[in-house]
Amino acid sequence: MRFVLNELVDLSAIQALPAVSSVSVTDGTHVDVNFSQVMGATAGDQTKYTISGLGMGTLNANPDSVATADNLTYTLTWNAGLMLNGQAITIT
Repeated sequence: MRFVLNELVDLSAIQALPAVSSVSVTDGTHVDVNFSQVMGATAGDQTKYTISGLGMGTLNANPDSVATADNLTYTLTWNAGLMLNGQAITIT
């Protein structure tokens, strides 16, 4: 069986998926996550983020809250516990 494409497809309309541009620890209970594109409402859901690694110290796996001012950078906040200074973390 043979298929032939009979029309041109405009690939300029296809956008890349959002990606994490950067992650910055601001202090022992706050992490900023910056995305490459404006995110939707679910990006503000704290259950969508998990911290792991030795640097998570005594923090819970999920932040207590998530805030954004521009839908690009999200600040994850933990109300209790502290990260370990000098140790790596992973945010998923």
